[in-house]
Amino acid sequence: MALIETAINLNGFFSNQINKIPIGQPATKAYIDGILAKPAKDLSNKSLTIIYSQAKFEYRFDLFQQLADYILFSKIVFPESLNAADQTYYNALAQNSYYTCYRLINKQWVLFEELADMFPAIVSQTRKSISNLLPQL
Repeated sequence: MALIETAINLNGFFSNQINKIPIGQPATKAYIDGILAKPAKDLSNKSLTIIYSQAKFEYRFDLFQQLADYILFSKIVFPESLNAADQTYYNALAQNSYYTCYRLINKQWVLFEELADMFPAIVSQTRKSISNLLPQL
């Protein structure tokens, strides 16, 4: 029962801090909160470049989204885990992936465009905002 309560509490754990971020629409902030509450699929043992290539070759929304969400989560919570390439490379992968998601859904969800356009600033502001909640960051 304690595990269920912990999961329920985690859903709102970051919300207040994320809502204080000075950038982003409410939908984008809610999306980020969702990623932090339920982390993206673990891609730590896989090549992000190969995943991106596969997503591009197959033109698959789900792969682009998984990749971008994983990078977003990692850069906010565990930035040291992304160390195989320059940080601008990871930013570019995430930004291109989010923008492709935006295009694949006929530009219906502006939050993907916002994540693509403001990715580095969103990561920075989110890390800054939640650092009070997680002092080890």
